[in-house]
Amino acid sequence: MIYLLIRRLFFDYPTLFKKELQPVVYAICEELVNRLVGYANTLLAVQAGENSYEAEYVR
Repeated sequence: MIYLLIRRLFFDYPTLFKKELQPVVYAICEELVNRLVGYANTLLAVQAGENSYEAEYVR
């Protein structure tokens, strides 16, 4: 059985928009995906200013 979950994360915290905090934003998002939907394939869209990105997690 294959599950595909689509998630969008919006960060309304301007400090996280800074480019030098990109690793922090990625770490937060990865931890959220692992804890909330770690058992399923997930498409993720992150909105965080300059640190916005899309990713696909395949389990």
